[in-house]
Amino acid sequence: MTAGIDLHRYEEKSKYIRTGREREYFRQISVLFVFVMYVMPQYFGLPVPFFDLSVWRLMILVVLFDMFAERQRMRDLLYMIYREPMSLVLFPYMAVLIYTMLLRADFNAFFNPFIEILTMYLLIYMIRYVFGLDGFIRLITICVWILTILGIVECFMQESPFAYLETLHGTYTGRFIRSGHYRIMGNAVMSLGYGLMMVTMLPFAVLEKVDGRYRISYLKRPLLVILLIVDVFMTGSRSTQGVFLAELVPLFFLQEKREKKISAAVLGFFFLGFSVVLVVCQKTSFGNYVLLQLAMLVDTVFDTTWAAQFGAAVGDLTSSTHYREVMKGIWTIDWLNPVLGMGRKRHFAGMVNGFPVYSIDQYYLAEYIRYAWPGVISYCLFLCWSVLIMLLESLRKSVVARAMLVGTVFYLLNLYYVDALQTLKYLYINIAIAVVIAPEYLTENGKTKSRYIKKRWIRELRTCGSV
Repeated sequence: MTAGIDLHRYEEKSKYIRTGREREYFRQISVLFVFVMYVMPQYFGLPVPFFDLSVWRLMILVVLFDMFAERQRMRDLLYMIYREPMSLVLFPYMAVLIYTMLLRADFNAFFNPFIEILTMYLLIYMIRYVFGLDGFIRLITICVWILTILGIVECFMQESPFAYLETLHGTYTGRFIRSGHYRIMGNAVMSLGYGLMMVTMLPFAVLEKVDGRYRISYLKRPLLVILLIVDVFMTGSRSTQGVFLAELVPLFFLQEKREKKISAAVLGFFFLGFSVVLVVCQKTSFGNYVLLQLAMLVDTVFDTTWAAQFGAAVGDLTSSTHYREVMKGIWTIDWLNPVLGMGRKRHFAGMVNGFPVYSIDQYYLAEYIRYAWPGVISYCLFLCWSVLIMLLESLRKSVVARAMLVGTVFYLLNLYYVDALQTLKYLYINIAIAVVIAPEYLTENGKTKSRYIKKRWIRELRTCGSV
């Protein structure tokens, strides 16, 4: 009955079809993973005793299960992690996380940062072997569109649309009102976190690929840039507004000469029209809110009280400034162990220079409290390495690297004023892209190919395109 049938040939074809389906299935899982990581809130998931299984953590388990179910893919991931010099740079920080977890009996002191770092490695793998650089940037840009549009919806709803997804209680902070105005928060745990996210979003809004090469242009998606600017103001975060507006400047000058002229004209007309609208609507709630945000930004920079004319409480502004001055004393208080941090289980609370402090609004200071000087130094070493990689590739005229460099530097600048608020994964997206587009700095002899990865698999999937 098998006469005339080449069983060996049929077996090869069947295996090829099955492999193709497996790749497509993993690609779909990867798309869902990136979407969940970027868009879904931390308070949406399955409540498990002693552990919050957010939908993001659930997707990490799904991806790892699928990868480890396929021996080839598992070897590729582990070999990639082993070969990446980034792993060596991160080793001191991981060591600090481990001994802090053990000595403080605080599992989250290791687990929370580890999950974010693991996500970064998974993103590097997916960019290289699933999406390619072009596909990944398109996917992130779609996510940015979704969040910015929902930010405008939130302005009218006066509540985050993601609030209806709250299944893990204790993370969602609820509606926040300042000076009589609602502050949008998007999918973040609070408005300051959403502001941090938008600092990393801006580079993706202005990246454009034309004739096989990338360039930065405000004219590619002007509506998306405007949506980001509006959303930033609606967060009510003075630090984010200042950082975001400053971020617009280097990205503007990174445009090509012709793009600069057209963008300058368009932005000029936009701000002129916006100014006219403010003058006409200054007595309305919208006009008053925008003027209040601008005034608070000016007050922060020049130490004035102009915002009081638009309803801001002068006492609150003065208290905020004084609070930041008091926090600087935490670096030198003698009852904090400078070698062993407190971990994440216990919240900081105590007297600093005679004033009570119960919350920390600066990431680097919060990291010092959690992991002491070894943690701060080792993590800043990793951040400096990441910025250096982007800078080196920027000098080689990689437009994508320049965009990622701007987004990363201004995000890190914003962390001087606020804690990370579970947004480090958005920073790690920039770093993952930088690692992928700068292989000559990151692997031995410029080779990123695992000895386990089939040549045909690389040829089909690793199509990163021009950067």
